Amino acid sequence: MKGKDVEEKISHLLQGRLAHIQIQTIHQLVNHQDKKKSQWDVINEQLQQLKSLGADYRAA
Repeated sequence: MKGKDVEEKISHLLQGRLAHIQIQTIHQLVNHQDKKKSQWDVINEQLQQLKSLGADYRAA
C-alpha cells in the first residue's frame, strides 16, 4: 500500500483521534510538570474523563 491508499482508508474519525493524540503528546512535552507520568498515562486519564461525561457529550 502506498501513502495515498492508506490515507483514503483512514476515516475522518480516526484522523481526528490521531490528531488529538499528537496534540496531547506535544502538550505533555511542553508542559512536563509531572515527569513521572508517561504520555499514555495522560491520554488514558483524559479518555477516562471523557467516558465519564456520558453518551450525550460524546454524541455532540
